[in-house]
Amino acid sequence: MANTTIPNGSQYHLWKPEPLARGTFSILSSSLLTMVLCIWTAVHLNIPEHNRPISQMWRKLRWMVVGLFAPEWVVWTAYCQHIDAIKIGKTMRKAFSQPEPPNFVNNLPTLLRGILPSVPNAWGKIGLTTGSLEQTEQVSQHTDVEPGPKMRRYPWTHAHSLYAMMGGFVVDTHDLGYDYLPRERQRMTLTLRGLTFIADYNPDILPDLSVSAIKDKSKASMFTKMITIAQALWFGIQCVTRSTLGLSISLLEINTAIHAACALTLYLFFWWNKPLDVQEPTVCTHADLHPIAAFDTVQRLYPRVRFSPVDLDNTEDNDIVDSSTDPGTAVFHPKVQHISLKPSKDPKFRSKGSLVYHGFVFRKNMKLSANGERYEQLTELDFYRFKLASQAARRYSLRTGEKCSFFDVRSRNRSETMYALVGADEPKPGLNFLVVGFLLAGLFYGGVHLIVWNRPFRGRTDELLWKSSSITILVSGIVAMILELAQNFAAINRQIDRTVWRFAAKASGHASTVGYCLFAPLYIFARVFIIVECFLDVFHLPDSAFGTPRWSQYFPHIG
Repeated sequence: MANTTIPNGSQYHLWKPEPLARGTFSILSSSLLTMVLCIWTAVHLNIPEHNRPISQMWRKLRWMVVGLFAPEWVVWTAYCQHIDAIKIGKTMRKAFSQPEPPNFVNNLPTLLRGILPSVPNAWGKIGLTTGSLEQTEQVSQHTDVEPGPKMRRYPWTHAHSLYAMMGGFVVDTHDLGYDYLPRERQRMTLTLRGLTFIADYNPDILPDLSVSAIKDKSKASMFTKMITIAQALWFGIQCVTRSTLGLSISLLEINTAIHAACALTLYLFFWWNKPLDVQEPTVCTHADLHPIAAFDTVQRLYPRVRFSPVDLDNTEDNDIVDSSTDPGTAVFHPKVQHISLKPSKDPKFRSKGSLVYHGFVFRKNMKLSANGERYEQLTELDFYRFKLASQAARRYSLRTGEKCSFFDVRSRNRSETMYALVGADEPKPGLNFLVVGFLLAGLFYGGVHLIVWNRPFRGRTDELLWKSSSITILVSGIVAMILELAQNFAAINRQIDRTVWRFAAKASGHASTVGYCLFAPLYIFARVFIIVECFLDVFHLPDSAFGTPRWSQYFPHIG
């Protein structure tokens, strides 16, 4: 480039190239900004519990801590939610008689066209016709058009499934006059099991939402997501370029590159269509949802009460117990003793051990509540619950004694694929699914940090702790799998009559518990040490760590 020198000795440049060097502050700022951006925008929490906004802030902070120390756990959570969303999406589209959307490969040109307006021209040069693009676009963008006579509802998309998973559909009792939900709550969230149940029996009671209505609830626009993706790409590519050029990479940059890779995976494969930081869900206003929610509530509050359907002619809306004004009237059925709520004056109708209201049987000396406390007297609200729940039990042939879990308080960012089977006494495949994810996550996170095996460290102690911590995380999945097998062995053989097998099962269970107690502190220490060492390493770098590839200075980025 031509330069100009003026008489006072100052030199003016037509173009001055960026310096091929950086400082410690540049390493710290670019790494921290990339890490914070990836963690903050990538963590998509479920909708908070009603009237508890402060708890959502603490949940966000807790998940950011998880994202800082174990970003691959967030990716695994997103993957499990993605699998659940695919399943519920197929179920809902089948219920609504809607076609399946085009796969990712066929829909890629449309996706790119929405992100980069110039992409269609590039695709046209490699053989994609405009007609095929328009056809694909019509298939994917029909979610924003008004439903016509033949289109009964807006198409159920992957965004709908993710929105439902994060607690997007709730039932509200504010305007009913009776807060029949447990613990005086006014809202409960429809779970995936509840969605599946409704899809099988009456899918039209769900609200009809468009994709635009769901995306409008998100706090992150496509532009925000693209900034995160661009920053993550820049950081990852410049780390790879530095490695190929023989330039040193700080441990902080390696750790940040892992966060960048996790953020890219989250957005591009799992959570691109998931709304971010939604505060208010969609209230389901259809009246048929309340009996289902009431039945679910009865199951929670009165686990010992059983529903006993009795065939009564021409009594569609009548109580099973005679509800006439005569307080002494009672009805007898051969299957179960049915008496009125008020004792009969006639001795032949006196209670023989049970009481029934709208088909729900209360036996003598029954502990009604879930916490074991005995109700001395059922309130008017209790009777309203049973009456409302009876409608769902009769209409949908529901049975008591089985876990419904149609509604829940959605306050945790969990996936039913991950946790629906946790807590049972028998070995469950869902737990093994968790262990496999734990294994893959450990192999990825620990393996990447072992790439710098031959790298110089601040001291011998730091080197040994770094390598041992990386190995601990690397083998954590294998250890968890062995301990889980021991737990399953204990659960399977605990009920065998042979003394030897029962002793082995008991010993296996105790060994597994001890193993978890011993390994957990090592695992936590390894996670914390790696993060701490990454920041300390910034102040002990060779000269080659401060060189920069020329292209990275011109790529738009933050920091």
